[in-house]
Amino acid sequence: MTLVRNKVSSIALFIMAACYLSILVSTCIFSYPLPKRIRASAMVFALSDILLILNIVLDGSLFMRILALLVYYGSLILYGISLHTLKYPDR
Repeated sequence: MTLVRNKVSSIALFIMAACYLSILVSTCIFSYPLPKRIRASAMVFALSDILLILNIVLDGSLFMRILALLVYYGSLILYGISLHTLKYPDR
């Protein structure tokens, strides 16, 4: 958190980032009793946000930024597939 605090310009923004990280961790924890696909989607989404934080803190290269976006969009697609499978199991 100290690395993030040095990159953030205000305390309010730092508090918001800390709240978001706690929500992200809670999402991963509370997805445990759900089906495996949703749990995997939550973990991949958390990974995409970790990559985003690393890009902010370490001034990531173009490759790292593209990788973070690919992981993010992959998690959204995985979420969509998971929810569609739960709603329409026969299709």
